[in-house]
Amino acid sequence: TEHMTPTMRMWTDAAWNGSLFVVVGCGTDDGVNNQTITSPDGITWTQRTLPSSQQWGTVCWNGTVFCVLTGQGTTGVGYTSPDGINWTACTPVAGRSYSAIASNGTVWVALYRDYGTSVARSTTPTPTTWTDQTGLPASLLWTSIAWNGTVFCAVARGNTTIAATSPDGITWT
Repeated sequence: TEHMTPTMRMWTDAAWNGSLFVVVGCGTDDGVNNQTITSPDGITWTQRTLPSSQQWGTVCWNGTVFCVLTGQGTTGVGYTSPDGINWTACTPVAGRSYSAIASNGTVWVALYRDYGTSVARSTTPTPTTWTDQTGLPASLLWTSIAWNGTVFCAVARGNTTIAATSPDGITWT
């Protein structure tokens, strides 16, 4: 069954906290980029407003807070929220845009939306400050990341079949 969402047309990522979906995107019919939507069931959606207008690239839930990071346009902007409604600024790595984010509960790892061997990493349950961490095994366009309870796994896009794993977001294999 298909369910319609509010005016945003370019949704980029979704996260679930056990009771609420939070979806972020990078554009609306009227050019407004500060919107997100939430839903308790994936059927009924409520339009929300983030504190600033950005092209949002990724969202993640770590068991305590949601974190959203910019995907394009103005770079180095992020917010956290315990409920998906009220947002507080965090400080991701300046000058970067993000394609994906994952957390193991206390460590956050975010992939940059450009070719390289580094990731953004934060080591607090509420990721207020991020640092650049070099270590991915190849300079590729890393596009997706997940945590499985033991390791982070990142995959790259393009003419490659490479994946990289890390227990801590520092040492990658």
